[in-house]
Amino acid sequence: MPPRRILAVSPDEAFADQLEVALQVAGGSIEVHRSLETLGGGAVHAALCVIHAAGELAHAPGDLVPRLTGDCRVIVVLPRANLAATVATMRASDRVAGVMIAEDLDARLLRSMATRALTSDVFGLEKAMKPGTQIHAQIVGEYHEKSQCVSRIGDFAGEVGVPRRHHEAIEQCIDEMLMNALYDAPVDAQGNPLFSEITTRTRISLRTEQTVVVQYACDGARFGISVRDTFGSLSRQTVLRTLHKCLHAKQQIDRRANGAGVGLFLMMNAASSVSFNVVPGVATEVICTFAIDRGQLVLEQLGLFWEPSDVSGRLASTATPGLAAAAIRPAERRSARSQRRLIAGLAAAIGLVVAAAGVIAWPRLRGAGHAAGASESMGTMVELDSQPTGAAVEIDGKPVGSTPLAVTSLVPGSSVAIVFKRAGYRDTKVAVTVPPRGERLQLVQPLVVSEDVVRIHLVSTPPGARVLRDGEPPTADRTYTPADVFVEAATVQRFTLTMPGHAPLVIAPFTPARGAGVIEKGGTLQPQ
Repeated sequence: MPPRRILAVSPDEAFADQLEVALQVAGGSIEVHRSLETLGGGAVHAALCVIHAAGELAHAPGDLVPRLTGDCRVIVVLPRANLAATVATMRASDRVAGVMIAEDLDARLLRSMATRALTSDVFGLEKAMKPGTQIHAQIVGEYHEKSQCVSRIGDFAGEVGVPRRHHEAIEQCIDEMLMNALYDAPVDAQGNPLFSEITTRTRISLRTEQTVVVQYACDGARFGISVRDTFGSLSRQTVLRTLHKCLHAKQQIDRRANGAGVGLFLMMNAASSVSFNVVPGVATEVICTFAIDRGQLVLEQLGLFWEPSDVSGRLASTATPGLAAAAIRPAERRSARSQRRLIAGLAAAIGLVVAAAGVIAWPRLRGAGHAAGASESMGTMVELDSQPTGAAVEIDGKPVGSTPLAVTSLVPGSSVAIVFKRAGYRDTKVAVTVPPRGERLQLVQPLVVSEDVVRIHLVSTPPGARVLRDGEPPTADRTYTPADVFVEAATVQRFTLTMPGHAPLVIAPFTPARGAGVIEKGGTLQPQ
């Protein structure tokens, strides 16, 4: 099979080179064009097209997109941040999967967006973070847990050195994301909102069995949070219509009883990047990241990824090795009438538990190794996590996702071999007997640091210094303190910390011993 064709179109030669370098990791045959004329006339065949809509190519998306064939996705790079222009670009064509800003283009975010567009592997906060970043997770099922989660993430932001000026934006976004996932996303079998007849004040007093998974992480340069439900009820049209109305209506919309409302608009003005990843009827994931090394947060990226519900089959045949599958479809939901009657009754007696509309699990699509009829064996759950979390998981030799992970497609009573893999740690293999139908097995596997690598914890005063490894050329990926870096044991290591307005801090060369624990290095950067 010939490599996938990826087009990068930019009138600026230097910027075109940036696009080419950033897209190389996505795989495929990359072609760089300075104008549309070099593409010739007529239909254009490609898997992905990245268009820098600047200068004489300002109107290139409108000219090129209608000529694209197949399921080619488009990423448009605008010259500068402008939410109205971003929304208008997304509304112009369903092919447009994302919009980015050319100013201070983050190559990692472009690679993340390109990977989602090319592989249909749309879920996962780790895609927006630096490779190896520890991902933390928490399950939230009701308003009190939501408040605890927001508080915990706020504390975590302080622990990792996020500037105080960004805390309010982070907490505002996670609060909106959780409210939407807990009270706007749940729908019945006919797609009707479960809480449409329940006031917001009453909703937050209810305890439901519908839970969502929250992930959060910090890689030194970006702080990221994601919230994932198991309904997949959010539509592209709803997001864009809501944002358009907030931008242009004389009277902006408020939070409604059955919609996210102005909360979406608030997120766009608080985060550096926002991505909506949806498999209809399966799961919705919203990811927000914050460029914490910048003084002011502006929306640099908006991504909208909607994959058909048969994406599991396409992933099995087209996903590249090592890419995790996406989500497990929830169990069949109750009828609309019975759910509405149940919720209405509970609304009259606040404090009782609302019956679930499905089996709640960490959403993942069944991996390629599971038979098509595996759904008939659902009803047993194996919940997997690792210490630290974020380990890739293989079951009987086939990748199924990364921790934390819930698998519901294993045959009850069968024996499976589970392998946990994480950079800097030894691969760990565990034999597990799947519990009987209707039961649940929880396994948290501690991981042992590999003796061949040592973790270096780099810190600085003030935090936010860029980490440079001496002897290696700077790359598009950047690491900022505080940060953990895995290095080869028994070899000399040299690091330099840099920050604008400060003299570089050269860390004295050191040789970590094999099997050493975490080694902390750093110091104070002196103003120039």
